[in-house]
Amino acid sequence: MKNNKSTRVTVQNIKPSSLPKLKPVALATKHKSLWLILYVWLAVGRQWEVAEDWQFATNDGTVLFIPKGFVFNGASIPRFFRFILSPVGLLFIPSVFHDYAYVHNHLLEVNKQGKVIKYRDRAGKASWDKLFYKLAKQINGFSIIGKIARLALAIGGHLIWKKHHGSKFEKRIAKAALKITGILNVILPLVFLILLILEYVK
Repeated sequence: MKNNKSTRVTVQNIKPSSLPKLKPVALATKHKSLWLILYVWLAVGRQWEVAEDWQFATNDGTVLFIPKGFVFNGASIPRFFRFILSPVGLLFIPSVFHDYAYVHNHLLEVNKQGKVIKYRDRAGKASWDKLFYKLAKQINGFSIIGKIARLALAIGGHLIWKKHHGSKFEKRIAKAALKITGILNVILPLVFLILLILEYVK
């Protein structure tokens, strides 16, 4: 995430909105090897940058705030499951807050005086997973998808959490495991494609 110098906004100047203004971050594939390009394309995926300070009002009246310059990758869905659920689909907007919370272990909110302050500082992984489900339900009204995503986070979100908030050893293990997961995201679709081709040419 890029540093955001703004420490104060006013609700009058920035209206709460259901959708942020985003811009895609270029994939680092130029002058790279074919295998690295495949890895970036299949495993890393697109990242997005919040182009303007964004406020979002929750059902309980809290005005959450995401600063301009925050970079996130959307819903982390393995590529071989994306034909069912897109990473930029139903869970995309809730993932902005979830990614921010996973990195910082707090969110930001705009209080009644127009100041940006920390929201649920050091609340922990379980709290952010629960909030992700609530926001998904509020935004999309489709609780089943939110429940599936929350279950997936309970099972697989620990690596990403430890990458940011674990001990030095845990961070190293988490980063290595995430790289292996990324490689599997490349290998499994290729294996599936090869099996289809072999079945076809029989």
